[in-house]
Amino acid sequence: MMERKAFCGLVTAIFLFTGICLAGQVEKKTRKFQFELSGGWTEVHKLDLNHRPKYDEALEEVYLNRYMDKENQLGDLFSFSWKRDGKFKKIKGCYQINFRLKYWVTRSLAVSLGLKYTAKKQNSVVAYQYDVESMNPDDVVFYTQYTLERSYSPYILSAKGYAPMVGLHYALGRYSNLSFESYVAVGPFFVSSLLENEITHRYEYSHGYWYRQNYVSSLKGKGIGIAFDFGIRMNLKVSNRTGLFLLGGYTWQKASKISGEYLFEEKLDDLNATGSSQKYSWEGQWILVPASFDASYKFISIGSLYDQEDYERFTINLTGVQVRAGLYFAF
Repeated sequence: MMERKAFCGLVTAIFLFTGICLAGQVEKKTRKFQFELSGGWTEVHKLDLNHRPKYDEALEEVYLNRYMDKENQLGDLFSFSWKRDGKFKKIKGCYQINFRLKYWVTRSLAVSLGLKYTAKKQNSVVAYQYDVESMNPDDVVFYTQYTLERSYSPYILSAKGYAPMVGLHYALGRYSNLSFESYVAVGPFFVSSLLENEITHRYEYSHGYWYRQNYVSSLKGKGIGIAFDFGIRMNLKVSNRTGLFLLGGYTWQKASKISGEYLFEEKLDDLNATGSSQKYSWEGQWILVPASFDASYKFISIGSLYDQEDYERFTINLTGVQVRAGLYFAF
């Protein structure tokens, strides 16, 4: 939020200052070609990648609720405490970089060819600790005390896409050095996605024995969809050849068939060095699988591991409101 506010404030200040300095300047020659470079931000609200942090956060709630249920059932014979460091971060928006070559066919109508790059990578570091103490509820003979540490690090979500686009622009009006235009653009959307994490469970008992479970997974996918943009743009002429612009609009960019490789490694070890390790790999289409503890939460996996009726199709949806600022060169 602070990044977006600072960006918008800086862009507004540049436009106001430049407009005051250059008010009243008259263009000497009409130049039909423009090369543009811009950057900005797109809000994202329906990204399937975010199902994974929601799932893992809910899974920790399951652990917590189980301990709470035991405490309620056994009273003084069972007690626990817990703490958490960090939080599971979700992708709520993406950065954009745009290149565009525009040609004014008439004074009011232009066509363009452009390339848009949209991307966001989010890394979380999360750790839970549960300290548990319990006794046999019948004869109070058995006693155990242990600490369970569960860590998620690294925990990476990444989505990015390229869209070569054809655009149509219509001039809405000109006021001294300011001009306005509407635009639409469309093109194929080439996307890739990454879900990579390492999860460690470590139990340590009061008598000194410990064992650890470590799970490393990497899920990579690619797909092709469609990108469609529309919006309104304000241009500020700085000189006869250069200018600044501010754009606001909406972008629809989505790919619904994502396929790739799923790598999984499991490592087990303990105090007695009786460890083991196993590696697995699969390829196929990404899917969303309902969680066993609550079907409203989804787990991301590969379709070949499940029956078709058990899952939903995974999509990369980077659709949302966008704001961009940039500069252009006329020639």
